[in-house]
Amino acid sequence: MDNLPTKNTMSSSNTDICVDSKHSSNKSNVSITSSTGKMDEKNKKALKVLKEEGDDAFVNHVFTGENGQKLTYSEMRERYG
Repeated sequence: MDNLPTKNTMSSSNTDICVDSKHSSNKSNVSITSSTGKMDEKNKKALKVLKEEGDDAFVNHVFTGENGQKLTYSEMRERYG
């Protein structure tokens, strides 16, 4: 199952996001393209963090509130959908 390409597309009334990944036994390359025209600013910023800084930074970003407090899962979903 090495080098199996995967393409997932998510669509909603707010945005389209396409994630392409190619997995091999020792690495994963992920490319994210999106149309952010109808996204709110919080989601645009979160997507930018994901694209530029990676998964760990993204998770930290979406689970941290404006004043640096940690958010619960429910609070994160309320902000980002």
